[in-house]
Amino acid sequence: MRLRDARKPILQLREREIQQVVIQFYRSLGVAVYCTSSNRRARIAKGMPDLYCLHPRRGGWWHEVKTPGGVWSEAQQEFAMYCQAAGVPYVRGGLDAAQTFFNALPLPPCS
Repeated sequence: MRLRDARKPILQLREREIQQVVIQFYRSLGVAVYCTSSNRRARIAKGMPDLYCLHPRRGGWWHEVKTPGGVWSEAQQEFAMYCQAAGVPYVRGGLDAAQTFFNALPLPPCS
């Protein structure tokens, strides 16, 4: 599976391109990914992350896609804070963050 254009260094990828790489990664692992971001200004709640992800055995989490050095808005910080307070998993970053997070998720026993 090809996760990104090998000719383009990861530091030069735009957020939209990184998002596609993250989506491909999650889907390759059986994760259902719902995209909340849009190319045009949408009426989505401020601070809402780009992706909501659901795995049949590992649960659900939010993922805010960011480029290396990407700016995190105050609304995004607030959303992440509320997620943390409520015990809702929240990931921020690109492919490395997605891989680290997913690999750390506990795998519940089969029933």
